Amino acid sequence: MRAQERKAERKNWVDLPKRLEAVEGLTLESDGDYEGLRIVGCKPAAPAIGSVKVRASVVKGGHFAEARINGLKALDVRFEECDFANATLMGAVIERVEFVKCRMTGFKAPEAVVKQVAFVDCTLKLSALRLARLDDVQFERCVLSEADFYGSRLSNVEFTSCELVKAEFSASKLLATDFRTSNIAGLHIGLDSLKGAIIDPTQVSDLAWLLGARIEFKE
Repeated sequence: MRAQERKAERKNWVDLPKRLEAVEGLTLESDGDYEGLRIVGCKPAAPAIGSVKVRASVVKGGHFAEARINGLKALDVRFEECDFANATLMGAVIERVEFVKCRMTGFKAPEAVVKQVAFVDCTLKLSALRLARLDDVQFERCVLSEADFYGSRLSNVEFTSCELVKAEFSASKLLATDFRTSNIAGLHIGLDSLKGAIIDPTQVSDLAWLLGARIEFKE
């Protein structure tokens, strides 16, 4: 991580009711609509399900590894210590959601709409959010090595103390996207995309290849 750390103010977007109904071992079904629940341990009913809605709920210890969920809509949800490794969310709409300490290696959400979402202490290595739209999103202390944001639109996105080694941002459109406290060594990004990025002076050497420049310090 960078020596010059900057503490991010995490926004509290998730609006949860004061009382949630406790449920254990829930099975998510296609066309299911789940609201106002505190779920401990859940999994999809089949390897592939569709049109699932989760609203105003907390999901802890959910097992979604290798699952394919089409048309997921999540609103005001907190996912805690869930396993999304190699899961695929096609056409997902994720708004006012927190992912906390989730395992998301190989996670895919192509063309997803991600708005007012926080990823905290999550492992997102080799994840793919290609052609997605991210608005007001925070990644805090996340591993995003070789993550793929190709062709995505990122607006007001903040990467705080994250590992972004060899992450892919080619053909992406960035607006107020903050990389300042993260490791961006080997980041794949074009000059047009870089215009909307916020970086620290110490990170310039990581992007010198874009200009065909070599940085040397004179003794």
